[in-house]
Amino acid sequence: MGDWDNYTTLPNDRSPGAENVSAADYNVVKNALQEIAGVSAPSSPDDNLQGVIDRIDADLIIGRVLLVPFSTVPSGFLECDGSSLLKATYSDLYSALCDGGGSCIYGEADADHFYLPDYRGRFLRGWDHGAGNDPDAATRTDRGDTTTGDNVGTKQASMYASHRHEDFYIRPSINNSGGVGPYFTTSATTSQSNKWMDYFTGYAGGNETRPLNINMMTIIKY
Repeated sequence: MGDWDNYTTLPNDRSPGAENVSAADYNVVKNALQEIAGVSAPSSPDDNLQGVIDRIDADLIIGRVLLVPFSTVPSGFLECDGSSLLKATYSDLYSALCDGGGSCIYGEADADHFYLPDYRGRFLRGWDHGAGNDPDAATRTDRGDTTTGDNVGTKQASMYASHRHEDFYIRPSINNSGGVGPYFTTSATTSQSNKWMDYFTGYAGGNETRPLNINMMTIIKY
């Protein structure tokens, strides 16, 4: 690993001990960051820990989406909130969101602006891509550029699986003797259609069907 093998001192007065960080602990962090970043060892001690962090940031794929447990958007990222952005300012992100085509797959406001995906309040679902795990993949709706169906970025409204609740009760009515009671007669003059009445349970639940969940912010690398 070159000069970094024997390097245990952090620049800017951040040497092991000054911040209660041992040389061994520093090397563990250093090696872990190198592995995460997928970069080779630095050629000199001047390429410090911040340099490795900078490499990790630079190595992130433009357009990569992350979930974060805080509300402040970190540097180098944007919230996935459907905002309209200037192509010239975010050219790398625009290129990524064109997905190999000539325009942003999430739509364009005009010749100079494109839209971010809007993930607010939505659950993310893995692209079916022909696997058959999404039975309604063919009816997924417009992602922003008029593309529908089984494609990245297309949408679905909330839904629950088709089912029914069958229930009924015997409807009280006027019997053949003029009294009040249920129909049990077999008389041909009695309307059998009045024997049953649909039964509905009371309303229960809230405004949607949802699993246990927690809010997080979705951000995208630019």
